[in-house]
Amino acid sequence: MVITLFLEDDKVYSWGSNVHGQCGVLGVNDQKFIPEPVEIEALRGVPLKQVCCGETHSMALDKEGNVFV
Repeated sequence: MVITLFLEDDKVYSWGSNVHGQCGVLGVNDQKFIPEPVEIEALRGVPLKQVCCGETHSMALDKEGNVFV
């Protein structure tokens, strides 16, 4: 399971299973499980509209309609 949390200050955190890199956290793709929230720095400052995640994916939609997978 992947858990993704989007905060109002344009920060996104992710943790949980990372077997396929689905947490989206750079530099820890070889880590199979992320036990605590880690900021997804690639999305820092991006004006997001929505985030979603599932067992093997995480996605974000910005306010301009761009999708980040």
